[in-house]
Amino acid sequence: MKAASATTTLGLILISGALLAATATPTGDLESRARAEFERLDRNADDRISRREAQANPGLATHFAKFDRDSDDTLVWDEFLRHEELSASGVRTTNN
Repeated sequence: MKAASATTTLGLILISGALLAATATPTGDLESRARAEFERLDRNADDRISRREAQANPGLATHFAKFDRDSDDTLVWDEFLRHEELSASGVRTTNN
């Protein structure tokens, strides 16, 4: 009986680990792709994307003001990441 219980416990641990890996990987991939895009758009490397820099990404430029939460006419990492997350999830950014 103890062997069956240990096998079941081990199985559950392995399944849990696989599920965790499956759910963690896409987010990590999204974040690394988003970071690369952020750095590409941030032409002057000031850790902000200006409205002018955003013109290189038409989808971002169209919805720039919506994601510029503090209305400083730039996007910092968190603001940009929100755009990327919504875009990746298929949510229409015009409604967010």
